Amino acid sequence: MGVGMGTGFLKLIFASVEQMRPSLHEDEYLGWTKKLLSLMTPVGSVHLSVLCSPFDEQLSMLYNRFSSLMLAIRILPSAENVLYHISLTRRYVNFGRSTVVTHSVCIHAANYLVLQALDMVLPVGPALDWTSEIVQVLISEFCTAVAVVGGIGAPPANNDAHRCRSELVQCIQLLLSGLQDMSRTVTTFAGKNTSTVLELFQL
Repeated sequence: MGVGMGTGFLKLIFASVEQMRPSLHEDEYLGWTKKLLSLMTPVGSVHLSVLCSPFDEQLSMLYNRFSSLMLAIRILPSAENVLYHISLTRRYVNFGRSTVVTHSVCIHAANYLVLQALDMVLPVGPALDWTSEIVQVLISEFCTAVAVVGGIGAPPANNDAHRCRSELVQCIQLLLSGLQDMSRTVTTFAGKNTSTVLELFQL
């Protein structure tokens, strides 16, 4: 696999855990599962160089790390586990200092983590905190890009300025699409159990 754990390997881990669940007592299952997750979950940051391609091997490493954390939450769905593993996602890469290509990977991950938490009736606060950080960075970067070219309606001064502004717009559109999915999910869920939704957003 080289750069990390592929999707097939993660699926194998999930299938193994599900197969072991009926045959073990709860304490045994939790102890065995936590040990497995500690082995498959990286804790260090990813050292990303300047990336220009969405197919870069370093980005594959980042995708794999995010995927392993999402799987860890799926296997052990608890508020404590959500908080811990989302804190790891935020440590993997400094969003404010990353390239636009890396931005898109992080936005996808943040969107998915919120939707996963809603689907599993887990606290969404930790994932939304990360989303809020991403929003602040994108707004700041977009304001800087607009100031450089002399305003939103002004033509970019050069190709680099045009590319930068276009990439930021794409990131913001991706983020807004994710927020729309979250809103749609919350609206559907709220129709079934309003009190539960309020509890999830308070945590």
